[in-house]
Amino acid sequence: MASKHLCQPCETEDTLVPAVKWCTECEENLCKECFQFHKKGKATKTHHVVDVSEAGIFPTLENKQCSKHNDMLLDLFCVDHDALTCRQCMTAEHRACSKLLPLDVAAKDVRSSALVSDVSKDLKLSVKAFCSIETTIGQEIKGLEDQRIATNQSINTFKTRLQKHIEESATVLSEQIDKIKLQLTEEASLSIDKSQKLDRIKIHFLEKHESPSFPTLEDISVEKTPLNIVLHGEFSKAQVAEAIRHNDSAKTLYCKSTIDFQSSLVQGIAVTKQNNVLICRMDDNTVSRCFPNGSVDKSCEVTGKVFDICVIDDTDEAVVTLPRIGKIQFIKYIPMKVDKTVKTFPKPYGITFCKDRLVVGTFKKMQFFTKDGCPLHIVDVPCVDSTAICFMHEVDKNQMYVSCHSFYVITEDGKLLCKHRSHCDRRTKGICIDRDGSVYVASQNSVVRLSKEEEDLNQNILDKEQQYRYGDIWGIAFNRTYTQMYAATNNGNQLTVFDFK
Repeated sequence: MASKHLCQPCETEDTLVPAVKWCTECEENLCKECFQFHKKGKATKTHHVVDVSEAGIFPTLENKQCSKHNDMLLDLFCVDHDALTCRQCMTAEHRACSKLLPLDVAAKDVRSSALVSDVSKDLKLSVKAFCSIETTIGQEIKGLEDQRIATNQSINTFKTRLQKHIEESATVLSEQIDKIKLQLTEEASLSIDKSQKLDRIKIHFLEKHESPSFPTLEDISVEKTPLNIVLHGEFSKAQVAEAIRHNDSAKTLYCKSTIDFQSSLVQGIAVTKQNNVLICRMDDNTVSRCFPNGSVDKSCEVTGKVFDICVIDDTDEAVVTLPRIGKIQFIKYIPMKVDKTVKTFPKPYGITFCKDRLVVGTFKKMQFFTKDGCPLHIVDVPCVDSTAICFMHEVDKNQMYVSCHSFYVITEDGKLLCKHRSHCDRRTKGICIDRDGSVYVASQNSVVRLSKEEEDLNQNILDKEQQYRYGDIWGIAFNRTYTQMYAATNNGNQLTVFDFK
């Protein structure tokens, strides 16, 4: 059907006229004027025409021509076979049928038929049932919404009561703690008073009875007596161990394996309490957790270019420096996931964890943080050279090792204790310490240790046959058993695992 309720013959002349009739045979809408011509035409005057409002009850034939006789219309209806037929098929197939009606006559009273009436009633009942279902669903939805509101109110009421109970319990607990503290303070005061009284009684007793004095520890002297050992029999050839000196028996680093990181530029290295190796891959903005053999286990991407790293031992956290953006970032190395960032002074490079504090280094300055990342204070370090503090390592007795262009030992307040000289003009880089407290510093083609006098960096512990293959060495770190050392070799393009023996 063309445009609904417009005269279709008029539409062919680009005229829009409302339709009033519908021809069931032509299947066309007709205006008043076209309807009059339709009734007068010899070919159309016998067509069945109804009001346009009733057009929807008549089915539209997809094919009006007979499938057997293409030039014949399906204009007859066989009641016996309940089928449409053309006039030629009627003479051949429906000659014996009792009722053959023209199509318009067969469809004339279809709207008032019992079948249409029954279908209409069923549709009305269906619509009524659907309306009832819609009403019921709406009521259930409203009931659920009311229930949700009531549940939220109950939760809020319970939450308020719980908070009030927690606050009241905290107040009571605080009062009890204050009482206990006051009681313990009073008992301690009484104990001190008793102790002082006993001291006075002791002094009075000693003065009264003039008791002889006993030697103190300061009065005791120790004399050295040579010990002669005579070896007999088969033991006469046994060797006597030399006295243990300050790490004179230095070990050597032998290459065990090398992992290539050509596009990454490895810088800082740290080892976890689980003996996993954490490496900073600067150009990839990545921190990787490696197996003890150096192969990568898992990685995570950090917020910027990453330089150095340290581990907070009593947690599963590590902290890295991000010099380009002036921040440090926390990392959960189990399961290898980035955490919060903390703003620092510009260009933080070195970092270490010392006495429950994080210490970050830059140009002639150190900044202290709590292990949670809360800023504490900044210390000027005017004693070091102009190069940034690139690597740091904590030491006992409130000291830190600092690697700039040279290698320094400084106090926590930035004062210089000593500066170590390096043979050849090599810039010092990574720092690590073994279980005996010996200090090792990375440089070009070398990992050197402090001399016995702790003045010179004079002993390269790399395997002499291989030492020139490693190029610039950056970060270094021992494993937790001090049997292996990990080093960022060849200017950070490789991670080398050394056996330390």
